[in-house]
Amino acid sequence: MSNRAVYRAWMLGLAIASAVSAGAGCASPPKQPATAEDARQRTLLFNVTSGQEDVHAATMALMAASNSLDAGWSTILYFNVHAAALASRNLSDSVALAGERPVKELLAAAIAKGAKVFVCPHCMQVAGVKAEELVEGAKPAALQAVLDQLHGDVISLSY
Repeated sequence: MSNRAVYRAWMLGLAIASAVSAGAGCASPPKQPATAEDARQRTLLFNVTSGQEDVHAATMALMAASNSLDAGWSTILYFNVHAAALASRNLSDSVALAGERPVKELLAAAIAKGAKVFVCPHCMQVAGVKAEELVEGAKPAALQAVLDQLHGDVISLSY
């Protein structure tokens, strides 16, 4: 592949990423699917890797997920790397971005709205989180189990 072709492919990727980010951000949720069938075929996958070291990113992921649910999208949250600890029932209420609800409450609200929540088992082990300590509605699942949930049109966002 020529340098020009690589450059064009790279620029196209940036344009697509910008368009996706603009359409699925917290300020304006994605457009409402036209029909119930469209809603079942359109999924937002939030790959959440940030934990207590970047509570801003984790909060933004949960707020964006909540907005996508409000807009009628099927929504999946995959907690891995540092984020695995955020799915623990033992998470302190003090884990919150200044001026926002605690991460624990944001996650519970997303689950109540219908978000599917999966947590990487290996990452749980590293974080010292046991399966029985996960919040209600969260399940341990390796990446393949999450991928098996995907169907139709899928947009993935990472935080």
